[in-house]
Amino acid sequence: MSKTRKSRRSAQTPRADADRRRQWVTAAWAFGIIAAVAVAGVVTQIVTSKPEPKPLTSTLPAPTVASCTGESPFTPLRDRGPFAPPPRNAIDLDHIYVATVKTYCGDLAFKIDPRDAPEAARSFIFLAQKRYFDGLAFDRLVSGLGAFAADADPGYKLEAGHGKAFGGGDLVMVDVDADTTIHIAARFAILTETVKHGLAAVRVGVPLEGSTAANQTTIGRIMRQPVTGTTPDQTIYIVHVDIQEFTRG
Repeated sequence: MSKTRKSRRSAQTPRADADRRRQWVTAAWAFGIIAAVAVAGVVTQIVTSKPEPKPLTSTLPAPTVASCTGESPFTPLRDRGPFAPPPRNAIDLDHIYVATVKTYCGDLAFKIDPRDAPEAARSFIFLAQKRYFDGLAFDRLVSGLGAFAADADPGYKLEAGHGKAFGGGDLVMVDVDADTTIHIAARFAILTETVKHGLAAVRVGVPLEGSTAANQTTIGRIMRQPVTGTTPDQTIYIVHVDIQEFTRG
């Protein structure tokens, strides 16, 4: 009798072991599929998510110590265009931008509110992000007015309309057509004082809070350069225009 029970248990053991193995294999496959789906979801979220711009702060590194050398910047990444007009989504009107114009005379930092002059802001930010300004120069220094830069054609012109009033220290996009409508492209100026005579331009940026003194020091170095007429005797290069984007608040 005991031998019969023992033989039955022996016969059932392989089947039980096989069932247990099948259960383990099924569980392992199910766990693997769940894990793969979870990992794929995380990867997709990381790839497709766009990081939120940081809140605006007025803290910037100290201005570059410079001596206005005429050294030509090394700019292998510059995109010379020509470009089509920047698309409307090139900037976010609900955000604030900070543009830092880096030169061998020092840095100039500006706050850009694109709601003030959307087309002018869109053009300036778009070209800066394309590195179009890198390696260009301030080609005119006008006493009592300011320094003019980037006398170049990016491949398009935009009707900019009239923005807010501008004055000393402001960054403006300058008209490129001799007519009654203000068209802007790539030419901009940094003003040294409030304009008392006509200047066809649209304000793009104002000195970033906390950077006014540093901006004045840099533009002062630029404006003190020797000129022939209004042309600087030494080329004053724009090394790079850096753009940062911040949430409005």
